[in-house]
Amino acid sequence: MGERSRRQCLPFARSRKGSPVPLANAEAFLPPHIHSPSVKQWNASVQHRLSDNWVVPVSYLGNQTSHLWIGNEINPAVYTPGTCSGKPCSSTSNPQARRVLSLLNPAAGHYYSQMTLGDDGISANYNGLLTSVEHRFAKHYTLLVTYTCSKCLGVAPVTSLGTGVLQDPNNVRGDYGLCSYDAPHLFNASLSQWNGGGIAGRLLNHWNVAPLIRYQSGLPVNPASGKDNSLTGVGNDRPDVVSTTAYTGPPHGLLYQFLNPGLFGPNATGKFGNAGHNDLRAPGYFDVDVAVDA
Repeated sequence: MGERSRRQCLPFARSRKGSPVPLANAEAFLPPHIHSPSVKQWNASVQHRLSDNWVVPVSYLGNQTSHLWIGNEINPAVYTPGTCSGKPCSSTSNPQARRVLSLLNPAAGHYYSQMTLGDDGISANYNGLLTSVEHRFAKHYTLLVTYTCSKCLGVAPVTSLGTGVLQDPNNVRGDYGLCSYDAPHLFNASLSQWNGGGIAGRLLNHWNVAPLIRYQSGLPVNPASGKDNSLTGVGNDRPDVVSTTAYTGPPHGLLYQFLNPGLFGPNATGKFGNAGHNDLRAPGYFDVDVAVDA
């Protein structure tokens, strides 16, 4: 937002005579010519029959979304180093006095606090390969095994026009990373119906067994400093990466520390952390369910 645009916002602080204007108002704006979100999708599939009962399909899925909306703070507090009148010029107790509009015009700027502008320049993309092996019902059983390898990237989270979504309001692209629902590996296997002949058939006659096995990669986790060290008033800082070892590896005994506690350090005062958005990944999920029916 340029200086001219900021100055045009200031007259809105005026009101009719006798009508008080509250201080530090939070505002939200949509550009007059904002674009509607759009998506492009493409896919390709092949299927090969190994025999009368075995089929192997392979599919590729992709999409590109454009003009997603996200709220961005356009009136953040500006960090000023040093001391002023014996106190730090910038601290968590004076963000309102350091906001862009307050510095531009103190008499009118103090009427405005957080100002969220809808940004339609956000994009995301997804690419996935889906494979499966299927044994159609024959010889007293059916089997289906599926595996998906995929990746989703974007400026996330694209959830609402609320403020405090991005770390650095002046660097939207700095929040480009894994989507919050990205799971690169998905595996499912299901087997149902066993009622064959021979000895096993006699022992298991009238019994149906249906196991289901599922594995999923852990979902991304966004590291956060938990403190407004950048002193922008946004409060979405990420820490600095200070180690090359993100995870501790396999468990040892009864104790398991999944994440290296020395991986991050606090970002410096007045600066943003160098940790990427959704840089961490939670533990994966593995589950086995069995249904038995007589």
